[in-house]
Amino acid sequence: PRVAIVNDTLNLGLYSRPEFGDFWLSFESDDLRACSAALERLGIEYRRTETLAGIASLVATAPEGTPLVVYKSS
Repeated sequence: PRVAIVNDTLNLGLYSRPEFGDFWLSFESDDLRACSAALERLGIEYRRTETLAGIASLVATAPEGTPLVVYKSS
């Protein structure tokens, strides 16, 4: 299930994804390579996955433990 709330300043998606636990943050980027390089510089490890709605994405864990997902902008 998915619920999306979108306007010109906020894009909030509510998903039921048990593999991420209770809460996670999602972002969009038109350049996943630059995003992955920035995450590496911050010491945040990620893995590339194609399993999220068939969209290229990065999945990472923030230092405090919150799952992060960065989707490739379409």
